[in-house]
Amino acid sequence: MKKYLSILLICLLALTVFGAAAEETAPVEIKVHDGLTISVVVPEGYTFSGNWYGEILHASLIPADPATPAMVLSVAASEEYGGVTINDLSEDELNSLIAVCAADYASPSYAISETTHGTKLIVLDENSDGDEYVEIITLYQGYFVQVSMEPTDETQLTADQIAVAVQLLSDMEFVTK
Repeated sequence: MKKYLSILLICLLALTVFGAAAEETAPVEIKVHDGLTISVVVPEGYTFSGNWYGEILHASLIPADPATPAMVLSVAASEEYGGVTINDLSEDELNSLIAVCAADYASPSYAISETTHGTKLIVLDENSDGDEYVEIITLYQGYFVQVSMEPTDETQLTADQIAVAVQLLSDMEFVTK
């Protein structure tokens, strides 16, 4: 009898865990203009606060845990790259874009990564003694999309923390009507 109760309890706990894992928070819908909405899935443990500055979105992703890095999501239309996605750029064009993005860094390093959908990402990392931050930049359908991340303390950002920002970009959807 105890054996059956134990098995039943384990099954109920497993269903509870899987049920909780299946729950997702509703994405935040951001209306850019009449024909475009951006859907953003806010990472667990963060709150979203979006502000428009002219035609540029700056959304703060504020962590509940003070040891977790803060993030800012920026989205801005580009006249120069109207309708272009980063994967459309030649190697020379991509290198020029990297050079422009890294110009204000004191001691930058960069890597090319991808979203889970295959969109290229430029991951810029500041390596100076005084500052620690990472910016992940992409160009999607003529919009610069950037996530800036910095620690709330003096530690270095980890690969796992940066992966949260990459996942944020992977989960974003541009919905056109």
